[in-house]
Amino acid sequence: MQEDNKIFMLTSDQIERLQRTIQEGAIIKDWCRHGGYKIFESWITSKIEDKKKDWLRAEDEKQAERLRQQTSVWLNILDEFKRWILSGDNAARILQENTKELEEQQILSSSPE
Repeated sequence: MQEDNKIFMLTSDQIERLQRTIQEGAIIKDWCRHGGYKIFESWITSKIEDKKKDWLRAEDEKQAERLRQQTSVWLNILDEFKRWILSGDNAARILQENTKELEEQQILSSSPE
């Protein structure tokens, strides 16, 4: 089965959004390497572990559900950082592929036959 190699032209607005997403992802990625983030991540991880323990020791269903939701909030905070980085990486890939394919098409169309 042969794949369709269609080139989708990105608009200037799409390119700007991709570049902004790339920049934001790179900033978050750099921050995640910083010692301050490591302290922050350790703090959140300890909060998650504490909430999990409380959740498992909960005396009634309402309390257990409330603690489960609190744990979920802390986990979502860490997941959001990962999504931000992944979005930046994906935007870079999309922009790079589009630019490369466009350049290849222009080279092929401009070459003498």
